[in-house]
Amino acid sequence: QEDQSLRITIKFLNETQKSILANANDTIFKVKRLYFADELASNKIVRFIYQGRELQDSETLRTCNIRDQTTIHCQISIRRLPTPNQINDNTSGGHVNTNGFDTLSLIDTSPISISPYFMLLMTLMLGSVWYLRIKYRILFTPISTIVLLLITIILLIFTCGLLLTARRQVSDTRIPAQLRHVHLD
Repeated sequence: QEDQSLRITIKFLNETQKSILANANDTIFKVKRLYFADELASNKIVRFIYQGRELQDSETLRTCNIRDQTTIHCQISIRRLPTPNQINDNTSGGHVNTNGFDTLSLIDTSPISISPYFMLLMTLMLGSVWYLRIKYRILFTPISTIVLLLITIILLIFTCGLLLTARRQVSDTRIPAQLRHVHLD
């Protein structure tokens, strides 16, 4: 069965599916070119993932152990244009990604910080509990007052830490790929 036809289900990240027919000797790149021509033409990255591994363009479906009625996961992402620093890094002997997936986009983006909002919420809640402690003293036992005091101290420590790290400037500490220096031999 040299020319066996495979029915493959392509499953996308948004849970939609696409059924395709391919030959077992077709390369991954040929399958991408046949069924994802529009995405490739618009300079998007098409990645196939099977059994937790990204399938390389040069591999065939047979070498990837893909059989009839197999499901392959597909991720389509937008290709970012490289910045001048990335171009310089690549030409100076840095690592070049062969699959076109831009890992620097994962590193360069700063995470969303929710800690200021959480601290504000905790401060408002603790303020309300302190108000209740002062207004309705009879409802609070000495142990609950001590616990409230400890929680307040912990919140103050975290607030000071948050303020100190917010003031600290983070500098770009990238080391150039090639350091040029002079030897006096």
